[in-house]
Amino acid sequence: MRRRLQKGQSNWRHSRRSSFLAQAEQAAARIDHKGHNPGYRTLENGNARRPETSQLSLDRRDGSHTGRIEQTEDQQTDCSQPAMIRPHSATAIFMHWYNAACWLLLLFTGFALLENPLMQPVGDWWSSLWTGAFGALGLLRLHVVVGMAWIVLYAVYLLIRARAEALPFLKEITDLHIGSDLVWCLRKGLWLVLGERLMRRLGLDPELPPQGFYNAGQKLVGIIAVLCSLGLALTGLILVFASGRPGTEGLLQICLLAHFCCAGLMAVFLPVHIYMAAFAPGEAPALRSMFTGYVPLEHIRHHNPLWFRKLAESEKE
Repeated sequence: MRRRLQKGQSNWRHSRRSSFLAQAEQAAARIDHKGHNPGYRTLENGNARRPETSQLSLDRRDGSHTGRIEQTEDQQTDCSQPAMIRPHSATAIFMHWYNAACWLLLLFTGFALLENPLMQPVGDWWSSLWTGAFGALGLLRLHVVVGMAWIVLYAVYLLIRARAEALPFLKEITDLHIGSDLVWCLRKGLWLVLGERLMRRLGLDPELPPQGFYNAGQKLVGIIAVLCSLGLALTGLILVFASGRPGTEGLLQICLLAHFCCAGLMAVFLPVHIYMAAFAPGEAPALRSMFTGYVPLEHIRHHNPLWFRKLAESEKE
């Protein structure tokens, strides 16, 4: 009797998995050769409406962006919850927020260290605020300690998780399609400012080109973040360990200028990234995934149809 029950449960799970695979294949088939999914109707608030929704929860355990999908044990017997994909591991989530905290603190203290009024982007009151709290020497030490902690932990992370997470991340953000990426950035910017209705009234096409794991804006910010991080880390180490040594005055001046330029770029693009992730319409599921690790499959179908097609193909294999 027990064997019959176990066999029946196994057959039921297999049928549920086959059911999802069939739905995924149908959805992938609806994505045309350009990657569009005509089964969606885009609403003005950035959400999508679709008549049918998969009810099978999924868990991607391998950490890759196109890996095999596996069912979680606690969801196999519960059909009431929406389908979910796990694109972010706990390690990646921690490093994301660790990186964000370090960057903000380094930007705040770094701008406060600028004594030249012509180079001070915030104002003299900002420097007075921080130096009044920590003192000039204490502020410099705080900046150096946070910077070194950021570099050391990231170096350890890259040594441990380079193949599993860092290299796939670099592969995704450098998978550029110049034409469609430029169109996406331009139309997304106009959509955020004007809205879909006004764009159509002005004769502008509000439809966005299909995107993969990362959209064009995320890839742009990711590339800038990686390059600026390398520049900040390298020039920061030179400024710390070469300062005060004879014959390094010219090198230190060049490194200081490069350090300031990299920090300036991050000061421009970091608020854009924060707005697009936290406040842009329709991006709430993606933001929640940076806390939970999970994103709804329905969100992927609408916002990342190229990635969804890869998921469906990998599940078929």
